[in-house]
Amino acid sequence: MTPQKKESFCIPAQNRTQVTFRRAIQSPGKRRARVQRMLWSPIMATVLVTVLTLGASAQNKPATGLTASVNVGTGDYSVTSRALAWQFRGSVGSPLKNVVRATGRDTLGSFHSIRFDWSGNGVPITGQIKTYDLRPIARFQLTYDKATQHPTLSFPNFTSLPTGLLPFSYREFRYAPPQFAAGDYGTPWLLFDDHLDAAILSPAGGFQVTVLSGDGQKTAGVALRGTINSVPAGYSANSILVLDSGISHVFADWGAALNLIQGRSRPSNEADRSLQYLGYWTDAGAHYYYNFDPQLGYATTLLQEIQHLHSSGIPVKYLQLDSWWYQKDNLGPDGQPLQPRQSNRPNPRPTFAPARWNVTGGTWLYEASHTLFPKGLDAFHQQLGIPFVAHGRYIGEDSPYHDRYRIAGIAPIDPNYWHYVAAYLRNNGVFNYEQDWLGYIRQYSGFDTDLRVGDEFFDNMAAAMKAQRLTMQYCSAEPDMFLQGTRYSNLTTIRVSNDRFVRARWHDFLFTSQLAGALGIWPFADNATSQDVNAMLLQALSAGPVGFGDEMGQENRENLMRTARADGVIVKPNTPLIPIDRDYLDGALGRLVPMLGYTHSKEGGVTTAYVFAFAPTPQDQGPVEFQASDVGLRGKVAVYDYFAHRLTVVPAGGSFHGDLENDQASYYVLATPGSSGIAFLGDQDDFVSSGRMRIRNVVDSSKQLTVTVVFAQSENDVTLHGYAQFEPQVSVRSGESRPMHYDASTGEFSVAISPDQKAPLTSQNSWEPPVRNVVVTLRRP
Repeated sequence: MTPQKKESFCIPAQNRTQVTFRRAIQSPGKRRARVQRMLWSPIMATVLVTVLTLGASAQNKPATGLTASVNVGTGDYSVTSRALAWQFRGSVGSPLKNVVRATGRDTLGSFHSIRFDWSGNGVPITGQIKTYDLRPIARFQLTYDKATQHPTLSFPNFTSLPTGLLPFSYREFRYAPPQFAAGDYGTPWLLFDDHLDAAILSPAGGFQVTVLSGDGQKTAGVALRGTINSVPAGYSANSILVLDSGISHVFADWGAALNLIQGRSRPSNEADRSLQYLGYWTDAGAHYYYNFDPQLGYATTLLQEIQHLHSSGIPVKYLQLDSWWYQKDNLGPDGQPLQPRQSNRPNPRPTFAPARWNVTGGTWLYEASHTLFPKGLDAFHQQLGIPFVAHGRYIGEDSPYHDRYRIAGIAPIDPNYWHYVAAYLRNNGVFNYEQDWLGYIRQYSGFDTDLRVGDEFFDNMAAAMKAQRLTMQYCSAEPDMFLQGTRYSNLTTIRVSNDRFVRARWHDFLFTSQLAGALGIWPFADNATSQDVNAMLLQALSAGPVGFGDEMGQENRENLMRTARADGVIVKPNTPLIPIDRDYLDGALGRLVPMLGYTHSKEGGVTTAYVFAFAPTPQDQGPVEFQASDVGLRGKVAVYDYFAHRLTVVPAGGSFHGDLENDQASYYVLATPGSSGIAFLGDQDDFVSSGRMRIRNVVDSSKQLTVTVVFAQSENDVTLHGYAQFEPQVSVRSGESRPMHYDASTGEFSVAISPDQKAPLTSQNSWEPPVRNVVVTLRRP
């Protein structure tokens, strides 16, 4: 194309609705003032005519996406959102050359782009900005046109941001803990204001080598890590800016865009056995972590534990094998000898003779210890009858693998190594590979200095596991590794809190679940004791794995079976538990109030919401308050306090008020009356009362509500409940109901349903055990 000669160029974005334009241009007060300041800024003065002309060419439809502009003479550029009345401005610091405006289409849809050249520190550079017709997204690309030593340029490099922004990011540390600050490393930045309008700026590729810089309030930039030695000619650094109204909305927009850019298919929350079924875990915090009955041996101890669980009616369907199962050296990731293991338990575990299995350094040989499994791992698998999640560490300094494969520091990057590991796992009953120690692997393997090493490690791991039909879980990941996961469709789960899921983990678990969930990776809280009812509840609400590691005989069957059916299938929501938007503002401003997390079940256009409220610290006391709109509902809402067994009806536009209960936490199930006048709350006993593994095929009409209740083969009854201003009439197909209980003072109803035990069993999909389906209809009188 022929370069344009106008002084300024703008990229229009097509429009979703006219309502948003009126909000930006016609709303009174603060937002109108922000629009006026934005439009008449010096940089935009030469741009305004072009913006309006391009808007008119789009049949006078106002822009609800983003608009980008550049100034050829100064090198200034900006990205503007009319919907939010926000503008991000920066400059390359020198005049632009070869400016080309174009339109096109890519995986995010139809776009407008500006491409231009300049010289940065004597290096020829090409930049590009894209904005999209139907997405509130801008993409940036900086390309080094010749090989460059120690590249340091930032693009974008915003030096003017909307006023009043509050920054939030994730620390460069294991499990990506949240912080209300802008981290200068590979993390997304969330920038939001007191209206909860929000932006996310992050890398859009090269996740191991691309970082952010600035303070998130006045400046924000994206560049390669300062430790990168060199880049070849043609290397590009890519980033993305997403703006939307509402923090949960901007996270969803951003995560969806990154997956599309990377070409990843998001796995469903039934994508592997760890997401489908209850599991028993032996990792840190579990009773059998580097611990077994010396008279039985490790394999027999675990065999008897699984047999005990099954005989107790706890249907675990897989076993996690932590690092104890394979052979290791006694060197830490830094190559230094490790101290002997110490026990801080009140009743110390047995002391075992030093052996390759019983040290906690790097992998020496990734094969089952012959001391623990004399007949091999597959023989144990056959005897046990359930498959494994298998843990993996870094490569030890004295491992023989250094002579066989390419190892960068402590990271295996050779595809042959990963093919060997994946085949071994597949042949020994493993369905999911858990890569642990990721933060240490990055630190000691040159990810920060070489453009290729990080990608080789992650890419070759994922490709080999995929070839063997294995899924993956990341553990001890830092924020850039969450983003890296958008490259791999077989990465199903990721740890979002530190070892041992206890109360102190709840705060970080909730915020980091938002990061994982936005990227389409199912969060795992880590194993917990089943005696902790709130830990079991939060695992179920996470929509990720539910795993526990109790000592034999200490498990709490009641708590466990609130998370799953009698066949072990987890009853879960559609999406992970995430903070309400207001939690971010409360955290940024230091308000000492309870946190609220929420998630949903959605079936047939009917939504059930689940809200968990808790005090992060003893100082965060106070009432629980929220509106239906805070948790994705509208109108009148029935709020059921799960543990207090109390129903409250909140009128449209009203607020719910409650108190924290045991352990300074409360749990609520919410539903709005549909066309039938019934607010359906689902199974009275399950934590996730309307999860699709229990309630399916919901149809709400003006006269009745119909649902299909799913029963595992050994289940005999389920109690359904909800709210209505009338006593519903019940009819059942393929089962029977007991008498309806209706409380006219509260409007709450409940009815027990049983399946016809002579009805045939059916399977809903290839993995789910056979079930019985009972169709229940609740009618107006």
